[in-house]
Amino acid sequence: MPESKKTKFIAWIKKTLSSFSRAVYPEGYTCYICGAELDEKHREYSLCEKCLKRLPYRHGTTCPKCGAYVEHMGECVHCRNVLLPYHKAYAPFEYTGSIRYMIVSYKDKGSPWLHPYISKFLIDYAKAMEITADYLVYVPSSESALKTRGFEHNKRIAVAVANALGMQLTEPLHRHVQSKDSHRLSRLERYENLAGSFQMREDYDKSLLIGKRILIIDDVMSSGATATTCAQILKNNGAKEINILTLART
Repeated sequence: MPESKKTKFIAWIKKTLSSFSRAVYPEGYTCYICGAELDEKHREYSLCEKCLKRLPYRHGTTCPKCGAYVEHMGECVHCRNVLLPYHKAYAPFEYTGSIRYMIVSYKDKGSPWLHPYISKFLIDYAKAMEITADYLVYVPSSESALKTRGFEHNKRIAVAVANALGMQLTEPLHRHVQSKDSHRLSRLERYENLAGSFQMREDYDKSLLIGKRILIIDDVMSSGATATTCAQILKNNGAKEINILTLART
C-alpha cells in the first residue's frame, strides 16, 4: 500500500474508533477511566469521584525553576549549573496512571474528544498558580506526526487555554523534523536528538515577540529538552520572559 494511502487509512481507522468510543462512552456522561455513569457535578472533567481522588498530583519539594524533585529547598544541580532560557516550568500531575492514560488516549488512541478535559485541568491550574503571559505558544508536531495523528494535539489545548485565560495565541514555531524516540536517552542525548528539530516559521513576524512574556504549552515534560529548545528560540528572537506549562511531568 502506498505511504499516502496508508496514512489516510490509519487516520480513517482512528476516526472510526473515536466515533465508536464516544457512542459507547458518551462524552461527559461516563468516566473516561472506569466507565462509571457521572452525576452532573462530575461531568466537568469526565471523571467520577473515585477516579478524581486517584489523580497523580505532584507532591514534595521541587526545583523552583524546572520543577524536578529535590531533596532540599532550592534549585536542582542542573539549574544551578546551566543558564536555562525559561523562568519556570509548571506541571500539576505525574506522568502516570489516569493522566498518562488520558494523554496517550488523546494523542494516539483515537480519543481527540478528550481535549476539553485536558484543557480544563490546565486552565484551573494556571488560574490557581496565577500564571500570566502576553502570548501563548504551543509546541508543534512534525508534519509526519500530524499526518499520522490527523490533528495538532497541542494546538487544540492551547486555543482553549488562551481563550479561558485571556491570552493571545501565536504560532511562531515550526517542527522541521520528528526527533527519534528519546525514552532511553540521557539528558545530553535528548538535547542532541532535538538539534535542528524546531525553528522559527519563515512567515512569522519576529518583532511580535520582542519584550513579551510567553507561556509555552506542551503535554508532557521529561528532561525538559523540548521545552528548553523551544524557549531558547523564542528568547533568541526577543522574548522577555518564558514560562512552561505541561499537564504532566515524568
